[in-house]
Amino acid sequence: KVALITGAAGGIGYATVEKFNKEGYAIVAMDIVPEEKVADKFASFENAIYVSGNLANPQDRLNVVTTAINKFGVITALVNVAGVAPKVRNDILEMTEESYDFVMDINLKGTFFLTQLVANQMVKQFKNEGTRCYIANVSSCSAYTSSTSRGEYCVSKAGVSMITKLFADRLAEYNITVNEVRPGIIMTGM
Repeated sequence: KVALITGAAGGIGYATVEKFNKEGYAIVAMDIVPEEKVADKFASFENAIYVSGNLANPQDRLNVVTTAINKFGVITALVNVAGVAPKVRNDILEMTEESYDFVMDINLKGTFFLTQLVANQMVKQFKNEGTRCYIANVSSCSAYTSSTSRGEYCVSKAGVSMITKLFADRLAEYNITVNEVRPGIIMTGM
């Protein structure tokens, strides 16, 4: 059992790493935080690799998937936790394109295309060995609750809900379960 977990350096992502590690999974953890800043946190985990990367960067997404396959041979679970809020909360009447792009590139585009990469790997594994795989997307109650001072975040999380539905429908024939979790307000760095 090998889990790729994004947003793994803190908050919900780090708690997910801890839980999956206790459940006996090998872990490939990804976050934008440089490796040297989290080395101590991850040293205690058995069979865990931390990869520093930006989910918005296609090469970083490919790198984390390639690292997982090269080290462990398979990915049986993907947990998309990584997400950002706008750097500045602005009313939607003042939201900037820069803020919109920053949030969407990580929360929505990065999540979609990492899921696509991993899903293709999981399909291959299913066809070759019948491997049972899982994808979980951590969205937010903001997927359905309006917050006009951070509209870009709400739109991105509503998009993650649709990503979940789309991949669940597309991957059902390969016995890949795709679910979404919508946490409320959680005490994290965000």
